[in-house]
Amino acid sequence: MKLLLCLDKYFEIALISAGIAMMVIVMTAQITMSVFFSTFLSWSEELCHHIFVCITFLGISLSIKENIAIKFDVIMEYLSERAKLILSIVSYVVMLIFFIIMIRPSIILAERMGHTAATTLPYSLSLIYWVIVFSIILSIIRLIQLSCVVVASLRRFSELSGGDE
Repeated sequence: MKLLLCLDKYFEIALISAGIAMMVIVMTAQITMSVFFSTFLSWSEELCHHIFVCITFLGISLSIKENIAIKFDVIMEYLSERAKLILSIVSYVVMLIFFIIMIRPSIILAERMGHTAATTLPYSLSLIYWVIVFSIILSIIRLIQLSCVVVASLRRFSELSGGDE
């Protein structure tokens, strides 16, 4: 159970941190090779592009988990607490519908890219597209988690206020 809680709390952060660390190491090696040995690593830029795409999509899931995704902040200032919770639920449902719609085309694209090799690296580009599919599914899970928290808050709020407001 502790492992699941730890994964829930740090999964995206660990993957994104590992990706950034890998990019730093690869680019440092590239600069070192260029400056000191007058040569370069032919694969470093492509690998960093792929890592960047992966961490960007994982960042979407992290922003949802941390509840820092794009919101209606200006509108929220003028609403009651109950209205804020309802608007949050509506926005989560809209995002959830969007991500659910995106699953199928993402899977189709990942499958189609299976025959396309990376230019300078020994793997298929489908790997990158499967990371995107994984990130979309992870975003859906995070949206469901966040929606459950907001619905529970709305229920508590309704019980405390007696259903008024």
